[in-house]
Amino acid sequence: MSNKKLKVLLIVEQCNPDWASVPLVGYNFFQKINNLVDATLVTHIRNKPALEKHPEYENI
Repeated sequence: MSNKKLKVLLIVEQCNPDWASVPLVGYNFFQKINNLVDATLVTHIRNKPALEKHPEYENI
């Protein structure tokens, strides 16, 4: 079996590490899944400023 990570597209409309409740849960799901696979995140543009503070996530 190959050691290459699986490529996954995640569509998480509410994904923001600076907000509480559902947006934070969405971000935490993305963060944990991204540790297991090569994930690309699709989210709402309003989340962009908060996600840009995390340069380790380039596939957004």
